[in-house]
Amino acid sequence: MKASLDSVLAQSDVVFETIVVDGGSSDGTLSVAKSFGDVVRLVVEPGLRQAAAINRGAREACASSILVLSGDDVLYPGALAYLFRKLEAFPESEVTYAEADFIDANGSRVGHYPGGPYDATRFEGGCFVPHAAALVRREAFLAAGGLDESLDFAFDFDFWVRMSRRVAFEKIDECLAAIRMHPETKTLGSRMPAYREAFFVFKRHFGYVPYPWVFAYVNFLLGGGDQFFDPLKNTRWSMLLALPVGCLINFPKVVRFERDWLKARRIGTFLRER
Repeated sequence: MKASLDSVLAQSDVVFETIVVDGGSSDGTLSVAKSFGDVVRLVVEPGLRQAAAINRGAREACASSILVLSGDDVLYPGALAYLFRKLEAFPESEVTYAEADFIDANGSRVGHYPGGPYDATRFEGGCFVPHAAALVRREAFLAAGGLDESLDFAFDFDFWVRMSRRVAFEKIDECLAAIRMHPETKTLGSRMPAYREAFFVFKRHFGYVPYPWVFAYVNFLLGGGDQFFDPLKNTRWSMLLALPVGCLINFPKVVRFERDWLKARRIGTFLRER
């Protein structure tokens, strides 16, 4: 939390407010936030889950646009000013986002968030908008109903898909934030419920869970691991098992999944032969 707030308060060339919403944490969030004094506005409401806490913060905000930063994430110098200038330069857009890094518990770079150019159809394959590097107009956020408070893992994915059907997005190619990854994070430490929720969001919006997600899920069933620091293993058994599992998950779109599975198998065989 301290590194996150330090990175926010170090931002320059833009006027902003900093709100920390605590839903009853026991990890020292309150004491850290209070140590920054009046420059941080603290909202405490015990019992709030993460999505509800973010929605509460958005309602409390006075600014015209908002950026959601998790307690372990950091902004790079100049990020807020860059995002704000981009959003103001394109008044027809309601969201602007940039690239983001992955860092470990020590702050060392360990990867890059799978971002890339904006195309709403890309959401059919997963989330490519990093929350830590995305600025959204507050009115648009509220008009969309905010985050779905019934979700615990994929609420950002669900939100961006809903927003993509309502408003325009503007992409920045620069890397402006870092998302911290370590085995104790909620997503890496709870892979099964995280998968179930991601599948729910895929089915809700697209009626289909793509093959790469099914394949990753099967790998988790066979070998466990966090699938970030422990890479996926492209084995014969995981590919074979992905067919019945994917057909079950994607019923009644079995034929579509079978085609995707056959395509992936041909590519996988080619790679092994090479």
